[in-house]
Formats: sequence, structure tokens, C-alpha cells
Amino acid sequence: MFGPFHSRQGLCATLRNLFSHQSQCACTGQLARPDEHQEEWNAFSTFLQRTDLKKLSLPHELDVTGCPDVHAWGAEKSAKVACITIKKRFNSRKLPHMIEMMNDDGDTQQYIFKQDDDITMDVVVVNLFKACNEVWSSDRVKLPIRLKTYKVVACPDKTGFGEIVPGDTMLNFHAKDFDKALGIDKHAWARFTSSVAGVAVATACFDISDRHHNNTLFTPDGEMCLIDLSASLGHKAPLDKGMVINPVYLPNRLLALREYSNILAQTEWNRKMTEFEDFEEIAVRAYYPIYNSPAIKGMLANSGFNMLKPHKFVAYLHARKNDSQTKEKMRNDIVKAMDNSDGFNKFVAGITSIMPIN
Repeated sequence: MFGPFHSRQGLCATLRNLFSHQSQCACTGQLARPDEHQEEWNAFSTFLQRTDLKKLSLPHELDVTGCPDVHAWGAEKSAKVACITIKKRFNSRKLPHMIEMMNDDGDTQQYIFKQDDDITMDVVVVNLFKACNEVWSSDRVKLPIRLKTYKVVACPDKTGFGEIVPGDTMLNFHAKDFDKALGIDKHAWARFTSSVAGVAVATACFDISDRHHNNTLFTPDGEMCLIDLSASLGHKAPLDKGMVINPVYLPNRLLALREYSNILAQTEWNRKMTEFEDFEEIAVRAYYPIYNSPAIKGMLANSGFNMLKPHKFVAYLHARKNDSQTKEKMRNDIVKAMDNSDGFNKFVAGITSIMPIN
């Protein structure tokens, strides 16, 4: 799938070079551009690295002496950081941390801080999501599809920040839980259905792997949200590559909604979502404008990545109709065990660290 790139590190380095402010290529200059407050985030990352976060007992409040101001609250101006609390350490290979910042006004904002983990790919993919939303909302296309986006900032020394998105992981949501959360509101069902279609399109189109249940959220506004996007654009997560997993993210707990739901009210698509083929039509209608978009093709022009051809997307999507998803279940069981056991986490981390990305 890749041309001149032979490693994920090589791809990320090339993307950084191609898509920096110095890039003269108009078609790709917007893909992974630095954050408009990049220098502040770089300084904040340097400040956090002065403490060995992995050795702290959590939660832990850091001394903010010398902490730089940072543009983390969405305000027009940068704010002084009055308090930093390291809230949580995640049981993934690189042990990222959840940090909560509070400014002088008492406003709080939560981010995931990653170390020893180049998140340039996350920045790239979130920018692709934004481009997809522009295509779907354009006058030419006008489809009620939208991918949820959030702030991601890649910093030097393989560090970076990802905005915490409110919601719960798919580990805690089964078909009956979706039914309960969405109720009988036809607009809620329309928004949810469109969100699921967008996620199915994006995961296949940009080859977003590592889609275990911890890496997908169900948000309070009734939408799906893809997080942890580093295994994308052809660089599959080791487990996905070894198991040859279908690239369309459509877990069978969503398919079970056809059995649980008594009310899948008429949506903006002017029909009840009672048949899988109806959903297929929505997803295919959403896929073609992305695949054919000159803007998105331009963004990817120098990356060496080729989007999945539409006929292959249709085949993968249709295969989900009656897929038992045993491979996905095995992967999710492994991830769940990692969450529940530090020892198992270290074992899997050791195994995956020696498995080649390509």
C-alpha cells in the first residue's frame, strides 16, 4: 500500500516534513500543520517531562512553579495554569497519563499526555476527519454525516497531547445500552446512525486499525468517536495485521440493534433503519464523495497511501452483515485482560514490542 515508505517512523517523519509551515506544496500544507499555539504546547510538554510521571502514585498534584501559560481552554488568550493534577495512568504499552489543568478562573480541562509516542499520525487523521466533514456538508454532497473531532497536538521528543472527549468506551455499551441511551428520539437515532456510517467509512478509507472497544467512545450527544489513531494510513496495529481483521469498524453489538430496537424512527434518510442493506446504502453514499474528493486526494498526495477502492469497501462492509467477529472478540479480550492486569499488560507489551509494524 505504501510506495517509498518502509517504516511507520519514516512515514511520520516524511509527513512532518511535507506538512510543516515550510512546505511549498499547496495540496498538502494543511494536513499536519503545527497547532497555532505550538510553541506554548512544546514548552508545556517540556515542563511535564521534568517529572518522571510513571513513578508517581496517582492522583498527584504537581508543583506548577515555572509552568508556562498554555492555550488549553479554548479562550482567545493563553491562560495561567494554577493547578495540574495527574489523574490516571492508562494500561497501554506507553503508559500515557490523564492530566487535569485548572486556570486562575477555576476552569478545568483534561488532556491525555503521551511520552515516547509520536502522535503525528493522530494529528494527520484528525485533520482528515475535518476534511471529510467539509466534503459531506458541502453544497455538492449535502449528507448528514459527521465525524467527531478534537484537539490533538504533537510535540518534540515523541510527546503530545490529546483532548479528553466526554463519553464511555464501547466496553460498557451493548445493544440494549444504546437503545436505552437513544430512547425514542428520531433525531437522536438519525444522528447516531449517521455517526456509525461515518466511522465505518473513515476506518476503511484511512485504514484506521487498533479498533478495540477501548479506542471507540459513545459520547453524551449520541455519537461515536474514534480515539488513539496512531495505527492508520496503512500502518496496522500488530494484532490487526496478524489476525487480518476487516478494516470496516462495525462491531456486532451495533448490528444487534436490529434485534433490540422497536423504534428506529424515520431518519433524515427518509426510511426506517430496519434492514442492513439500508445502512449499506448510507455508508456507500458517504464513501464515494470522500474517495473522489480532490481536496482529500491532494492532502494524501505525497504520503504514499492509497485509499481503499470503493468496490472493496462495499465487499468489506457487506461481509459485516453476518460476521461473527471472532477475531475482534479475541482482540478485545486481550485488551480487557490488559486493563485488568498489570502483569498481563507487561507480557503483551513485551510481545507486541518485538512484532514488526510492517
